[in-house]
Amino acid sequence: MARNGVKPCAGSCCEGRMKVSRRLFLFEWNEDSARARAELLSIDGWEVKTESADVERGVKRVAEWMPDVVVLDLFLKASWSREAAAALQARSGTRDIPIVLVDGSPATVEKVLARTASATATSSFDLSTALQTLVPKDE
Repeated sequence: MARNGVKPCAGSCCEGRMKVSRRLFLFEWNEDSARARAELLSIDGWEVKTESADVERGVKRVAEWMPDVVVLDLFLKASWSREAAAALQARSGTRDIPIVLVDGSPATVEKVLARTASATATSSFDLSTALQTLVPKDE
């Protein structure tokens, strides 16, 4: 039974313990990579929605769903991730959602950070730690 955002974990890893759902929206421009990263994040306790093809559609989905955090992959199609970050910052309803940038070149990361007040940057290897800092698990 769900209560205060807490629901029984359906995964075998938790063996029926209660688990708080943390919500993450992932902009990852390769569909296979998005599925793989979403699966890893789900194992770590995140409810994940992804967008792999359309910046505008993704921004609208973020505004509708209001996740706890948005992750923007900068490795492929960095310009699309920059566009998504700018659009999220421009909307009053989404500008306060923390944004985590992953896997961009130093120049690309600097460009996005300079224009995005709520952004931080990390690598894929350190993503779990960065997310835990932004939205801690209730254990």
